Amino acid sequence: MATIRLPHIAADDYEAVRRLLKDGVPATYAEWLDQRTKWIEEYAGDTIISVDVDPQKFAGFFKTTRHTYELKTLFDFIESIDSK
Repeated sequence: MATIRLPHIAADDYEAVRRLLKDGVPATYAEWLDQRTKWIEEYAGDTIISVDVDPQKFAGFFKTTRHTYELKTLFDFIESIDSK
C-alpha cells in the first residue's frame, strides 16, 4: 500500500491556483473536484493524504525552484511542503 498526496485547494483559492498553472487544470472548481474524486478512486486501497495548497506559498515555490507552470508542479509543491 502506497501513500498518495493529493492537493486540497479551497474553493476561494482555486482561481488563484488555476491562474498560476498553464496546463492540465480544469476550468472550474467543480471540474477540479471531479478530477480529485477520480484520483481518489484510482488510488483506492492506498493511504491518501490531502495537502492544503496556499496560493501565495505556491507562487513563491515557482520563484524559488523555477519549476514550469504545469499540473505536475502542483504535486511537486505538495511533496515539498508535506515533507517538512
